[in-house]
Amino acid sequence: MLLWVDIETTGLNPVTNAVLEVGWGITCEQLGWLVEPKSRLVTHHVSVADLRGTAAEVVQEMHDQSTLWHDMEISDSLRLEDIEDEILKDIQSVDDHVTYLAGASVHFDRSFLEPKMPRLFKKVHHRHYDVSTLKMFFESLGVLELHPSVSAHRAAQDIRDEVTSAGHYWGSMMETLDLLVMLGIAKRED
Repeated sequence: MLLWVDIETTGLNPVTNAVLEVGWGITCEQLGWLVEPKSRLVTHHVSVADLRGTAAEVVQEMHDQSTLWHDMEISDSLRLEDIEDEILKDIQSVDDHVTYLAGASVHFDRSFLEPKMPRLFKKVHHRHYDVSTLKMFFESLGVLELHPSVSAHRAAQDIRDEVTSAGHYWGSMMETLDLLVMLGIAKRED
């Protein structure tokens, strides 16, 4: 099972920067949705203006463009612990014993889980499924049309885009494997 996580933050440091939005969805290994992507905004004890002030200018502009700052001012939000409970509940509803963390540059999201969502961090396997690594791999081969990466910098939409990209690479590899089997170069084991 793949737990797709995307976290929007005020910066890159998991100790000093704040989590603003958490998105997640769950797929099987063949990328079919088990839990559709959803996201939650995070409650903070300071104003959105104060949070915005702690972010680098590039991050301020990114979240202005994505409307994240605006949505944080007008939308409901939850404590990180409550969001963590929701994710763990969704995992439990479809758990097949091993939960791999998935996403694009998912090491970034994983780095925020340990200090901010430790129960979830303990639940996920130490290996992860990284779409940005797949893209780099296929780019280095030069044999496959790359799927364009577009980040909305909104958690649920970014997850949908990441799964679409992974599906592109999965589909291309399956077509190649089918061709190799047809040519007698490879065998497919059931």
